[in-house]
Amino acid sequence: MDSTDRRDEEPQAPSSPDALQRAVAFNRLGLLAVAGLILVMLASWLTLGVLHYSRDELPDLRPDLAALDLRLTRLEARLQSQEAALQALQRSLAERPDHSLVDSDPALREQLLRGLAGQEKRFQQTLVGLKDGMRDLAGMMTGSRSWLEHYQEALNRPLAESRERLRELEALLQPPAEANTEPVPPAHREPEAP
Repeated sequence: MDSTDRRDEEPQAPSSPDALQRAVAFNRLGLLAVAGLILVMLASWLTLGVLHYSRDELPDLRPDLAALDLRLTRLEARLQSQEAALQALQRSLAERPDHSLVDSDPALREQLLRGLAGQEKRFQQTLVGLKDGMRDLAGMMTGSRSWLEHYQEALNRPLAESRERLRELEALLQPPAEANTEPVPPAHREPEAP
């Protein structure tokens, strides 16, 4: 046998470093593929085992589903009846020309008006106190007349608005003037000269 024949029969090792690196990379890919297949098989066996085990122990849920379906039907019927009642109430309120709670109860209306009038009075007292305090403070500081005038003007507007609101509230608190049923005396006339 020739020395050249021996070389052909023997497995050849990669001769260059690049070929060696490719062979190592190919072997790694092969091993990773085999490991991946093993993991997939283990996961599928585990999943099948869990499913088989859990199927045997699952309780029968049909009675619970029937009870929930019955409860859902009752709740839907209740909701429909409440919607119908709400629509009827809205129609009745829309038909009433004056459906205000305050107007329907005179005692509540009067109490509300008195409370609002009291708040307006306290608000006015606060504004007057602020004005007096700033006037006293301006008297203690020199050169404060200009900002005091601006401050007074700024407080005069809400004070005037509050007084107007108070007048309106007090007018609402007054009972309506009853029609005077007494006869009105005729105007006094001087007797005509003949």
